[in-house]
Amino acid sequence: MGAEDYIVEGETGYVVPAGDHEGLRKRILELWNDPERCQEMGKKARAYAEKNFTHKMFIRRVLRLAFVLGQRESTKNSEARR
Repeated sequence: MGAEDYIVEGETGYVVPAGDHEGLRKRILELWNDPERCQEMGKKARAYAEKNFTHKMFIRRVLRLAFVLGQRESTKNSEARR
């Protein structure tokens, strides 16, 4: 899971590519100079996290991933036996 998976670009935060110092500077200054936008973005980010990153949702993601990986392993083993 990376930042792109939990940040809604421009609504709950910004994703700045690694090494993009100027882009990071721009985003920091943008929020620094607009405290109302910064506060609104923070509120949206908190609401998004509370809705989408609960313990129950985490368990669902882990189970879904385990299921997908189990299917891949099963397919791989079936193909190896042929």
